[in-house]
Amino acid sequence: MNIMHTESMGVRGGEPKRVIDELIIIRELGHTPYLVCRPNTWLATQAKKNNIKVLSAPLLRAFDPKSVYLLLKYIKNYKIDIVHSHNSKDSYSALIAAKLLGIPFIRARHNDLVKEPGPIYRFSDLIITTGEKIKKELQTYGIDSEKIVSIPSFPSSEDFVPDQERRDQIRKQYGVDNSSISIIGTLAGFNPRKRPDFIFKELSDLVLKYPDLKYLIAGPDEKPEYRQKVEEEIIEKNLQNHVHYVGFVDPASFLDAIDIYLCPSRKEDVPQAVMQAMMMGKTVVSTEVGGVPYLNTHDNLLLSGLNDSTGFAKNLETLLQNPELTRKLGNKNRELALEHFNKDQMKKLLKEAYEKVAR
Repeated sequence: MNIMHTESMGVRGGEPKRVIDELIIIRELGHTPYLVCRPNTWLATQAKKNNIKVLSAPLLRAFDPKSVYLLLKYIKNYKIDIVHSHNSKDSYSALIAAKLLGIPFIRARHNDLVKEPGPIYRFSDLIITTGEKIKKELQTYGIDSEKIVSIPSFPSSEDFVPDQERRDQIRKQYGVDNSSISIIGTLAGFNPRKRPDFIFKELSDLVLKYPDLKYLIAGPDEKPEYRQKVEEEIIEKNLQNHVHYVGFVDPASFLDAIDIYLCPSRKEDVPQAVMQAMMMGKTVVSTEVGGVPYLNTHDNLLLSGLNDSTGFAKNLETLLQNPELTRKLGNKNRELALEHFNKDQMKKLLKEAYEKVAR
C-alpha cells in the first residue's frame, strides 16, 4: 500500500518524532510511505534523511484550500491508499481530500483533549491515540470505541541499551567522577507544561542533606520567557551548583548518565521519555499525568498527585535514601519495557490498524 502522512508541526518534538517513527515502520511493513508537511522544517529534513518521499503543502489552518488542492494532486499522482493525519492544521484538509477521492482516512491524536472533539473524529475511518487515556476521553464524547485504537510511542530496544562505559564517560562530561553521587534528570526542556522547576522549593531543602546532588535538565529551549523565569528561580533558591541545563542531548546517553528520571509534567499522554528511561533501567519519579499510571503495572514507578510537589519530593528522597530500592525498581522497569513497551509492539499495532482501514 501507499500510505501518506500529513503533519503541519515541523519543529523538533515528540509528535514529529512519532511521525518519523511511523513512516519508517510503514516501510518496514513492506508499504511505501509519503509525508506531506511544510517545507524547510526539521520534520522535512529528518524525513529526507530517512529516505522518505517528502511533499510540500502550506498546511496553515484547519481548512486551507491550497493544501486541499495539493493533497488531491498528491493522492492521485502517487496512487495513495490511506491518508493518515496528525495535527489540527493539516487534518481537515487531509480529510476533505481523502473523502473526495474515496480513500480511508485516519486521524491521530497525540495529546489530551482540551475541549469537545470536533466533527473530524466522527468522519474518520480510524482514530489512533497515543495512549488509553485519550481513547477514553474520546469515548466519553460518544465517539465509537470500535474505531479508536491506542498505540503508544514505544522506544526501540535496539536504541536504548545501558552501557557502563558510556555512562562513565557522560558522567565525567557532567563533572561527576564519583559513582556514588546521584544525578537526577529530565528530558523536559523549558516548557511550562513540562514544569522542570516543579520541585525547586523542595530541592533547596534536599541539597542540604545531599550536597553533591545534581539535577540535569535536557531538551528543547523554545520558551525563552519561561527559561528566564526558571533561571531566576535557580538563583533565588541558591541552586546554581545543583541544577544545570545541558541542551539537546542523545536521550540514551543522557539516561545512561543519570540515576533517577523525573517526570514532573502537568500535561502528557504516555511520555516517550518515561518509557525510554524504563528501557534504560532507570527508576522513575512522576506525577500521575496522562497515561503514566498505565505504565505502573507492578508498582514500578513512584507517583504523586498532579500538583503535589511535596509528595513528588518525598518519593525522590525515598530513592536517594535507598540505592538498593533504586536499583531494584530500575531493573524491573527495564524488564517490563523489554516485554511490553517496545517498538515491536508499536509495529504490530500499526500493521493491524492499516489492515483494518484497508478492509
